[in-house]
Amino acid sequence: MAVGGLSGTGLDVNSLVSQLMAAERAPIMQRFSSQESVVTTRLSAFSTLKSAVSAISGSLTNLSSSSVLAGRIATSADPTVYRASATGDASLGSHSVTVSNLAVAQKLASPEYAQGSSYVPSSSPGSLTLTQNGVSFSIADTQGKTLAELRDAINAAPDNTGVTASIMNTGGGARLILAADQTGLANAITVTGTGNINQFANDITELIPAEDASAVIDGIPITSSSNTLTGIIDGVTITLLKESATPVGMTVSYDAVGAKDKITKLVTDYNNFVDTAKKLRSYDTSSRAAGPLIGDSGLRNLEAALRREITAVTPSAPAGMDSILALGFKFGNDGKLSVNETVLADKLATNLDKVTQIFSATDGVAARLKAIVDPQIASDGLLAVKTNTLNDRKRTIQASKEAAEARLAVIEKRYRAQFVALDRMLAEMQGTSSYVSKLSSQR
Repeated sequence: MAVGGLSGTGLDVNSLVSQLMAAERAPIMQRFSSQESVVTTRLSAFSTLKSAVSAISGSLTNLSSSSVLAGRIATSADPTVYRASATGDASLGSHSVTVSNLAVAQKLASPEYAQGSSYVPSSSPGSLTLTQNGVSFSIADTQGKTLAELRDAINAAPDNTGVTASIMNTGGGARLILAADQTGLANAITVTGTGNINQFANDITELIPAEDASAVIDGIPITSSSNTLTGIIDGVTITLLKESATPVGMTVSYDAVGAKDKITKLVTDYNNFVDTAKKLRSYDTSSRAAGPLIGDSGLRNLEAALRREITAVTPSAPAGMDSILALGFKFGNDGKLSVNETVLADKLATNLDKVTQIFSATDGVAARLKAIVDPQIASDGLLAVKTNTLNDRKRTIQASKEAAEARLAVIEKRYRAQFVALDRMLAEMQGTSSYVSKLSSQR
């Protein structure tokens, strides 16, 4: 009798069942595989499309605010004396800056101890307190602590106000160094102690005194605890680098280069979308291969809307400067945008406010295009709905595939039982035949 393989009858049950099940399974699994492939390909297509549309949305964000598009740039006449930067809130104009003094961070040092970092300042109970700008933190138990241990305790203190401790090995011993993390008089360090550690605190001396920065900006004296000056001139940040005996000029102007980069970035992203859409809806007549979104009405509508609105007139802008066509842009036969950079540069240099209006007005290019693309890529947007539908379809296919596998398992079990029964019957028939032949030979 067969129990899974060849039996005494020579019937290969396993092989027979495997062949029958392969014939049963192949068309079923092929159908599921084909369905899964279509869904996976479309999911990938919508992901690619979303990336292309998201890039356009990002570019539009940079063009939707006049303060962002009409950005400012602050230029120092001598960037070795100070650096300057500006935001869109800065007013255009010229300034002068004289750097009288740079802010300096204070540094303190203990006496030199021949025992090195293992020196113990106090063998009796006591505490060490460090104060900056009226705020203190303490090392509560200094008894028996070495210089190295005091260093570690200061650096690890959870309420450390901004002091970094280190050990300086001088050749003749070691010194505990205390450095303020921030510059300026307000961050100067005061060290006091209780118990025997108080003498150690009193012996600490100043290596580098704290200093505030001082400058004269447009004839007005300015002091600051930091070398980075913000809020002195609205929208402008000045970073002092070295002292100067004479005023150094600064100019705040439109960032025409930055504006050009933001505008041409939109063109690049739009043209990438055109290429992406063309590929997704393509059809190769020679191979008869179709793109995964061929015939998709949503993609066709999106392409048409973007092409229509990107060159449409901004009603609130002045006539003659109310469309990107006036900035040197045009469509090519391939549906892509191109730009005459000479024309664009000229418009940015002479009419930046009008260029800004074309893009950032409430009825401008950025607002109109965002109204088209953002509903596509929102978490509950059109592309998300289509993606969710495909994922639901994918789960349905998987469930159907699992159900089919379960049915095939039942069929396989039935086939196996039938062949085992057949094998048993054949074995019995062979046994009967053998018995009859034996009887006949005995007569």
